[in-house]
Amino acid sequence: MAGNLTVLLTGATGLVGRFLLAGLLRQRIPTIALVRGQPHRSPAARIDEALAPFETHNLLPRPTVLEADLTAPGLGLSSQALQQLQAQPLRLLHSAASIRFQANPADGEPYATNVKGTRHLLELARHLTVSEFHHVSTAYVQCDRTPGRLAEQRTAREVPVPLSAPAGNDYERSKIQSENLILDCRHIGLKSIYRPSIVVGDSQSGYTSTYHGFYAPLQIAYGLVRAGVLDAAMADDLRHRLGLTANDSKNLVPVDWLAAAILHLMQLRTALGGIYHLTHPQPALLHDIQQAIIAALQESMGTGAVQRSAPLPEFDPELFGQQMAVYASYFQDDPPFDRSRTAKFLGDLPCPAMDFLSLKRLALAAIANNFGWPKPQPPLRSPRRIRLVPSAGQGSHPKAGLAEAQVDLEILGGSDLIDGSQASHRFYRQGGQWCLNSVLSSNTIPGRLHLVVTEQSLLSALIDKIAPEELLSEGRWLVRGELPVDWLDILHDWLRHLSIEDVEKPVSGIMGM
Repeated sequence: MAGNLTVLLTGATGLVGRFLLAGLLRQRIPTIALVRGQPHRSPAARIDEALAPFETHNLLPRPTVLEADLTAPGLGLSSQALQQLQAQPLRLLHSAASIRFQANPADGEPYATNVKGTRHLLELARHLTVSEFHHVSTAYVQCDRTPGRLAEQRTAREVPVPLSAPAGNDYERSKIQSENLILDCRHIGLKSIYRPSIVVGDSQSGYTSTYHGFYAPLQIAYGLVRAGVLDAAMADDLRHRLGLTANDSKNLVPVDWLAAAILHLMQLRTALGGIYHLTHPQPALLHDIQQAIIAALQESMGTGAVQRSAPLPEFDPELFGQQMAVYASYFQDDPPFDRSRTAKFLGDLPCPAMDFLSLKRLALAAIANNFGWPKPQPPLRSPRRIRLVPSAGQGSHPKAGLAEAQVDLEILGGSDLIDGSQASHRFYRQGGQWCLNSVLSSNTIPGRLHLVVTEQSLLSALIDKIAPEELLSEGRWLVRGELPVDWLDILHDWLRHLSIEDVEKPVSGIMGM
């Protein structure tokens, strides 16, 4: 990499960011990682966790780690950290991002990270010696979804996108805004923007740290196969319900190639200051994606990696198709992506094939890893079982009108999270308290909400604090029936009053309050 400039990296614990970090460290490039701390994990510990998959044979050197929060003015940096940054010339590599498709008023995402965070980073650069700004965006900032238009008319170009450009969701809109902030910045000279398409796992091992995009329908299908209600014919039916054809395509790129491409472009002086579509020259057909998912599930069933569970009660394919409609815009046929500038500078770094076998390998790796659950535990911890319990909801107050409410919870494929390992449970709120019946009764009360989840996505909400709106928008949570007007309030209140606790051994019967 040119000169002795230190790389200042954001997003080092994300999927793309950890591959970028590993690549920088392998090349012995001086790197400072800005990392947000967590209640039980320091920024340095999070970096150790992010680098662990790359250290199967040799340990990597460690970057300088500074605690920072992109959403805070000045990134919340200490005066000592700021002085450390001011002491050296820097190149900014901004890969941190929120990938929420729908805006969440509670935390302001994805705009808080993608727009406000970028603005804060640019403001910080005023007080530093920064010669280059490298930004990881998305190819879908320029995505013409107008039906019936010719491919030439729909082609996305490697050019700036105006603020007024149409967007399919809040994630794309936030990325349009962040790109404009960077391109309008006058106190940084060279600004490169990298626009990847849909990022999937490592092309060789299949490793990924996140399970969005390609993996979300796979995870739902995994739960349905365990319950014995999904087969190839039903998969075809669901695709038709979403208005998709087998010849529609999605542009997928493996994360290892993406990181290598970005680092390669950063090292070429003649490539600095451009916009690059880091997309695949041969998009994957939906037919191949569908068949790869089915083949991976069938193979996993044959090897015992997928265990059958109790049948899912009252499965309604039509209703499920309606709930899957959140994927309609995501799985629309991608436009052609012009990648002339990318091809010019990456001719010697071809993107690995995303064919049936490659997609199947990615799906098998995700299933083998159980979609990232359970997360690795600290060493020396004895095996325990987790159960859900209603809690007092410390620090929260019941919303007016929620004296009585009900959440009927279905966990696809059954679950060990709740006593009895049943697939369905009823939580009900009476007199300001949430209670749990492990056996559903026929009686219902006002404010009923029927929620369908996977075990992993439920834990994501409880442990990783992923907002329910995000899980719903991605199709990882489904809601059924005629919903009350205040169903989101019910959902949030229920989650606030849920907690998880470890138990040494299974507990039978109805859980105490």
